[in-house]
Amino acid sequence: MSRNRNTLRKVAAVTALVGASVSVAGLAAPLAGASTHAKPNAPVNPVATITPTTLPGATVGVAYSATLTQTGATGTVIWIVREHEQLPGGLKLNPLTGELAGTPRAAGTSTFHVVVRGNGNKGTGTAQISLTVNGGPAPSATSAALPNGTVGTFYSTTVQVTGGTAPYHLNVLSGSLPKGIHLGEQSGTLSGTPREAGSFAFTVSITDHWHATAQASFTMVVVGGNAPAITTVALPVGTQGVPYTATLTAAGGTAPFTWVIRRGELPKGLSLDSSTGVISGTPAKAGIMKTVHVMVTDSKSVVGVIILSITIAPAAAPVINTTQLPSGVVGTAYSTKLTASGGAGDYHWTIAAGALPAGLTLNHDTGVISGTPTSAVIASFTVSIHDHHNVLAIQAEALTVLTA
Repeated sequence: MSRNRNTLRKVAAVTALVGASVSVAGLAAPLAGASTHAKPNAPVNPVATITPTTLPGATVGVAYSATLTQTGATGTVIWIVREHEQLPGGLKLNPLTGELAGTPRAAGTSTFHVVVRGNGNKGTGTAQISLTVNGGPAPSATSAALPNGTVGTFYSTTVQVTGGTAPYHLNVLSGSLPKGIHLGEQSGTLSGTPREAGSFAFTVSITDHWHATAQASFTMVVVGGNAPAITTVALPVGTQGVPYTATLTAAGGTAPFTWVIRRGELPKGLSLDSSTGVISGTPAKAGIMKTVHVMVTDSKSVVGVIILSITIAPAAAPVINTTQLPSGVVGTAYSTKLTASGGAGDYHWTIAAGALPAGLTLNHDTGVISGTPTSAVIASFTVSIHDHHNVLAIQAEALTVLTA
């Protein structure tokens, strides 16, 4: 009985070594058809080589396929990923063909080990594989020009998003919508009944199915017979000791209007005429940018509010003369030159806050804004210059890019 057990163990060992099916004709009999003399130094498990080790690049959200090949393993081969290692999300390895396929879900470079085994220990091999998944195309808002709304009248318009991969998720990143207006996070629809008049600037964040993100800036004006809307969007820079004047304007509502500073203070030396909306006087002191909340009230006591900024430059400081920029058109070359005067000359131009429309750049030495706009937008930003003595001047600007 002990002899039979020993023979069974030997059969199992030989079967595992050569990977062949054997039958036992009597526990004490030799293997049928087996040679009694093994070949010296015969390779039991030849090494297989896997190629390529660096796969062609993939793109998030785009169907991908690449096939690994091997030499050395014979018969039916099996492909597996080494235990405890992972492929890029969205991809799978076909165990019979060595094809790596699927739709990648995240960008990045991954390294992992792939093992190939031939049937019956007829070759095995391991290789470290590298695959880079590039980010997918980012979404963008193709139209940033929103139609005007009217106080008390239902409003609806949809932010048109292109690029990236639907569905999209939108939310207000900064700024504020008019009271009564809401943004549909999935639909991108701005809808509701406006309860206040004014000009409202806000930035929308757009995230697509593969988490690619983009931002778009919008301005929505709410007007109408029931409420006035302040149409002045920027105030010119003043200069210390130099007479200053700027006129606030409004649309809609019922004249006459009454103007007040609801929050904040004008620079010392300036005042607002409540009946005309004229800010005038001689600035007594230079200082940093001041922000004021301006409110207009029409004859029916309906109000409109806007937030404006005003800066008073030092007496010897340069002044940016450009306060209005010509509109651009999507896909059409654009060029305009910002101008300044005073100070010590030799100006250096920068964008101090906000951003130019996509596709446009500012030449820091010449003050020329140029390029080809890629999307419609109403962009609000602040331009600054430093003169030869590093004296600063800033100016709020707005640039509208229209659809082609």
